[in-house]
Amino acid sequence: EEQRARFLKAVATAEARAYSERFGQYGGQTLVLGKITPRANGLSIVESRLNQTSGQPIKLEWEVRDTDQGQRIVDVKVEGVSMVMTRRSDFNSYIKNNGGTVDPLIKELESRAGAR
Repeated sequence: EEQRARFLKAVATAEARAYSERFGQYGGQTLVLGKITPRANGLSIVESRLNQTSGQPIKLEWEVRDTDQGQRIVDVKVEGVSMVMTRRSDFNSYIKNNGGTVDPLIKELESRAGAR
């Protein structure tokens, strides 16, 4: 349970930092919201497009879930590629390449998050 709590805290903080840094790179670009499609179990799909200052627009699809605390983004698909699935694959690969246990991943995430 302690390991699980460390992992959840580290991944949330590291991801927030990574997304913050990425969004900072999009200055001058615009996000255009499109169709919102409600799905089962309180899930909605929000279509959008990131218009870049140079280059083609990027198609984004946000999966948003209703929770007790309000709405929460649970996945973002960039040009059809799920960030959740990509991250899960990255984590599995990291664990496999670092002794097959989750502790090295937690330490890496804590380092990325600046938690240590």
